[in-house]
Amino acid sequence: CDEDIVDNADAVMSTSGMVAEAEINDKLIIATEKGLTDYLSKLHPDKSIIPLSPRAICRNMKKTTLHNVLDALRYEQHHITVEPEIAAGANKSLQRMMELIS
Repeated sequence: CDEDIVDNADAVMSTSGMVAEAEINDKLIIATEKGLTDYLSKLHPDKSIIPLSPRAICRNMKKTTLHNVLDALRYEQHHITVEPEIAAGANKSLQRMMELIS
């Protein structure tokens, strides 16, 4: 994120932090990928969730579909190897994401 934006933000936080803020605030301006602001707007239609830029779209994130994920799991494709401490942190993030959708 641009340093000027970070310096002028009321808060800088993780995705789960932004989701939590949407729970307790009626109006938010969020500087992140548009997919999150779309999600929060659907989750809280009574609140004003404003993307800092409606053009903040991660094209690489949009390339991944549920069908791609299913195929990768089904056919055991796209293996990656990471250090155990990185894997532990990633697992924690994945667990939090799963909690958000359940």
